[in-house]
Amino acid sequence: MSGRQISCYNAVYISASLSCPLEDILIHSDREYDDQEFLRSLQRKVLSLNEQDDEDPDNVIPTLLIRPSDGSPGLFVYHNPTSNRTNLPNIRATRLAMACGLFAMRFHGTVLILQRPQKTEALTAAQLEMACCGSPDLRSSILSLLGMKNCEAPKWLLRAAQSNYHDQVAVQKLASVMQKRDESSEEEEESDDERQTTKGKLQPCDEGERKEFVTSVPLCLHCRRPASELCTGCHGVYFCNDMCRREGWPHECFCATFWLYTERRIELSTFDHIDVWTRRLVGREFQLSDDPYAEFLAEHGITRETCSSWWRTEMDGWAGGSSESAQAVDVTKRKTYEEGFYPVTIGLPKEECLNDSIFTEWGNRNEIGFLRLHSWQDYYRLREIPESSIVALLMTFPLTLYHLIVEYGQVPCTVARMLDRPLRVHIVGAEKELNFLDIFREVVFLLPQNVSLQLVFVVRQDMLPDNVRANMSNELEIPLHERLVVTLVGGTYGDSLDPDFDCHGSPDIVVAFNAGLFAYPSWRNVVEYLHRKPSVIGMFTDYNEMSGAQCASLGNSRESVQMNPFRQPRAMPVYSMNLPQFANGFIYVFNPQTLD
Repeated sequence: MSGRQISCYNAVYISASLSCPLEDILIHSDREYDDQEFLRSLQRKVLSLNEQDDEDPDNVIPTLLIRPSDGSPGLFVYHNPTSNRTNLPNIRATRLAMACGLFAMRFHGTVLILQRPQKTEALTAAQLEMACCGSPDLRSSILSLLGMKNCEAPKWLLRAAQSNYHDQVAVQKLASVMQKRDESSEEEEESDDERQTTKGKLQPCDEGERKEFVTSVPLCLHCRRPASELCTGCHGVYFCNDMCRREGWPHECFCATFWLYTERRIELSTFDHIDVWTRRLVGREFQLSDDPYAEFLAEHGITRETCSSWWRTEMDGWAGGSSESAQAVDVTKRKTYEEGFYPVTIGLPKEECLNDSIFTEWGNRNEIGFLRLHSWQDYYRLREIPESSIVALLMTFPLTLYHLIVEYGQVPCTVARMLDRPLRVHIVGAEKELNFLDIFREVVFLLPQNVSLQLVFVVRQDMLPDNVRANMSNELEIPLHERLVVTLVGGTYGDSLDPDFDCHGSPDIVVAFNAGLFAYPSWRNVVEYLHRKPSVIGMFTDYNEMSGAQCASLGNSRESVQMNPFRQPRAMPVYSMNLPQFANGFIYVFNPQTLD
């Protein structure tokens, strides 16, 4: 014997057949051989498992699910992408990729999962089972409801989505720099004639071509055509027909989880104290169209023709800039509650701070003495608002902010008090909030009178209404109360604006309403900033549970996702799926802190 060392690599075999369990296998490697030979042995193994021994081994490639690092052994998938048309979809391997935040990745046929060798513990099928056989949503409560015996995912798997997101951001930044450099080089080399030609090519298309397609009917998850048939497994998405159902097989990765999400519709739609008017707003017709909500508002005298108050954006939404929805916004004019809620003038809260005695009499307070409110009923009772009042439809924003501060902001509130300065909150991605800035006085009305606030609303330049932009160079300070100063800052957080120097100082808390962190590239800067600054708490809301759970994974904070008791009491239509959808419906928190 030559004394050659044979290494054993632990791998997990995932068959495309759901009837075959995940299987632990050993891959033997001769250390005298180079890495290329080891790769060849893996390629042959995958072909053998797929009964494709006659195929070229080079067809089998490794795909990275998790990049190896000091804190992670990485995760690799060995598969044969050339057989996608002939092999069954591998739902479990695809579900694992989604759990790692790679939602566009697809696998077919048998695959092998490998890790970089570790000294501590080897990769096992049990470590992957909850992601492969359970859900891409790795919250322990979800996995338990799906019947997983082991509901605690390994830490390296829980961190995968966050790690992949930051890797993608780094690559995109590098690509952007290289693209600008290439464009600069091309411009220098162009002749005058070429420049003229380029200018012609860059002319905007005509108005008809620029219009975006906006739908008001449910769409098939696969082909995006109008559809009315709900998935029988979850009732959470639409399909045209059986063919689209088969072609849209990646939905199988989420179907059981979507069923859990849709099962929460009743709980999300329940507002006991104010159900005299909310029960209508959560009905099926409100889930399918905006028209019933417009009719409801009209019954209260709120119409596009007559309304110039805070209700305006409830009818027109928000497109910012020079759009119709932004025309009536004038942040320089102050409005009382009676003016802002007009034509609703009955059942408004008093515009005054709480009596000091309430802070000793109220039964539920947090560790630093702030009143805990757990429902709209608590709020209506505290502020002596009749249950027939519809103010909750707009109060969702200040009450959500108050709830976030009380439940998650105790550490920064304590520090701000000790330093005798206001609590500094950066509200990022502000849009429709510009239409009702005065309503945020409600937050200081509810807080103890020795607490003051500085709210810095960060608004992208293209979202600033024209008349607002005309009244500010880059920022505008608006004193709303002796304990509340609001500042508007125009720009992109973490890009054109440095959060620590361009937004009136470093934040104690960063808040974003209905954020959808995957929706726009500008959110990457917010996520990156909070990743670099673990001392800053990030507090977010989202419309639905799926988006909330996926976005929370970017801060490795899936377990913080929960229903917001101060969600807007109105079901919203969503045409790409049929999940329960509410403004400020769910909350999640990055960098949570607790008092010692």
